[in-house]
Amino acid sequence: MSHGVGTVSNMGSIVGSGCGDGSGSTAGVITTARALAGVDAKELSDEECLGMVDDIEAARRSLDAASAGVLAEVDRRGLCDIRYGTATGVWFERRHGRSRTAVNREIRAGRRLRADLDELFEAAGRGEITFERAAFIAARVNDRNADAFGAAQDALLALSAAEPGWSRFTALVDDLARYADADGGHDPTEAKSKVSMRRSADELVIDATLCGTDGVTFEELLEAETNRMWRRIRDDRRRCPELEMPTRTQIRAQALIELIRRGATTRQDNTTACTVTEMNLVIDTDRTGEIDPILAAALNGTHPPPPPPPRFR
Repeated sequence: MSHGVGTVSNMGSIVGSGCGDGSGSTAGVITTARALAGVDAKELSDEECLGMVDDIEAARRSLDAASAGVLAEVDRRGLCDIRYGTATGVWFERRHGRSRTAVNREIRAGRRLRADLDELFEAAGRGEITFERAAFIAARVNDRNADAFGAAQDALLALSAAEPGWSRFTALVDDLARYADADGGHDPTEAKSKVSMRRSADELVIDATLCGTDGVTFEELLEAETNRMWRRIRDDRRRCPELEMPTRTQIRAQALIELIRRGATTRQDNTTACTVTEMNLVIDTDRTGEIDPILAAALNGTHPPPPPPPRFR
């Protein structure tokens, strides 16, 4: 870093003392982290604030991967059971106060990554992919599709680099998982999109659960329309300040009604253009030109990774 608060990459040696007080051989990590936490962000310039966010994220990626790897090894050895008579997640919760559910999820991700997705695990350690994304991929791997995912690790890294959006990235990974597990992945309990409606006096209460690409499509369309309406209302208020500014949730409700009306108009007389973004991924190695271009390019190995985001210095 160049902000006068130390260097994030100054990690010291690898082995820790377990004291958590900065006195062990990982003191460099703890000291630097606490120095960063002690920086008053209000005193930083815009460039320094943005640069610090980049540096902290780079360090977090490597630390998250290291944490998952060590926790998975602790669990593999049964150290907490042998020494304390308890499961790893329970011990970690009692010692550090984190949710055992989150810890167990991290252990499972570390175990799967080390066993079947070693390239992804190493890339996460180098900060080339967030551990959150690597863990999401690991959670989609099972014994039936492990070989397919293992062979697609370079493609998955390219896909992650090419697609910054979380919702779209996870939808593509889910589709890849279903393709790779086509012979045995049918789950009769798999979540389905559903919508229910009920009347409460003069109010209509809508409860919707949209899964997979249905959810991605709905979110993208609704948020795009919400943003469009928000900008229009903002411009109206600039011209007429006495107008009331509705909340984001109120604008979103208006946007949903507008999208439904627009779609209904299209169906009735076919005169109003209504663009619906729908992604249906069917992977055939000989027909990748017919699937999502980002995923197709990643699977073919033809998509060059985009340049890293600009550093704010």
